[in-house]
Amino acid sequence: MYHLNCGGKTHLLLLQAFPIALSLFAVPPPRDCPLPPVAIEYSLRGLIVTKWPECHHPGEDMSDHTPKTDLIRRHLEFLRFYPESVEGHYNLGLAYLQAGELEDALRSFERALELRPTLTEALINMGGIYFRQGRIDECIRANERALEIAPDLIQARGNLAFAFLRMQEWDKAIEACSELLKLDPTVAMAHYHMAIALHRKGQNEKALDALQEASRLGLDIDPSFAQELRSLGKKKRGVGRAKRPKTS
Repeated sequence: MYHLNCGGKTHLLLLQAFPIALSLFAVPPPRDCPLPPVAIEYSLRGLIVTKWPECHHPGEDMSDHTPKTDLIRRHLEFLRFYPESVEGHYNLGLAYLQAGELEDALRSFERALELRPTLTEALINMGGIYFRQGRIDECIRANERALEIAPDLIQARGNLAFAFLRMQEWDKAIEACSELLKLDPTVAMAHYHMAIALHRKGQNEKALDALQEASRLGLDIDPSFAQELRSLGKKKRGVGRAKRPKTS
C-alpha cells in the first residue's frame, strides 16, 4: 500500500493496482509425454511431488540452497523434466514472488518471456516487481511493452497510471486513466487515481467528480479528501466570481 503527499496531506494511492500473483496455469504434462521416473501426481489443484532430486537454475550457486517453499520445489521439479515449459517458468516466478524472492521471480518471468515473447502476464508481474524495487522507469517500460502486444490490456494501463502518479507526471497519469476508462468505465481505482492527478494539477472540481464516481463504484474513499476538494473548489469559485457593484 502506497501513499502520496498532496499539499501537506497524505492520500491513499494504491489499493489494487498491480495484479501480482495472477492465477496459476493448471498445466498437466502433455498426453503423449511419459511421466518422469519419479513419483509425481498431477491434478488441477497443482503439482504434488513425493520426491525431489537436486535441481536448480544453470550456473546457480547451490551453497546453502534449499527451496523456500514446497510450491517452489514442486515447480523446480516440473522444470527438471520440462525445461522449455513456458507455464513451468511462469508458475515458478509466481511461487518465488509469493515467497518474496523478487530476483528469482524476475529471472523466471524473463525465461518464460524468452520462450513466449507475447506473455503479457509475465511483463505485468515484472513491472510489479520493478515497482516494489523502486525501479519505476523499468516498471513503466514493462507495462508499455505489454500494451504493444495487447493495447486493450486494462491491467497494464492501470499500472502505468499508478507508476506515473509515483513519478508525479500528472498529465501522463490522467492520459493513462482516460485510456483505461475508455475500455472499462467501471474501474473505480482509475477514477480515484484520476482524482489525485487532477487535484495535483489544481482541477479540484473535476477531481471531486472523479472521486465521487470512484465512491459510487464501491471504492472506500477517505472523506477528508472529498471535503478538501469541495473546499478548494469553493475557494476557486469565490475568487473567480466578479463583485457586484453597490447600488445606492
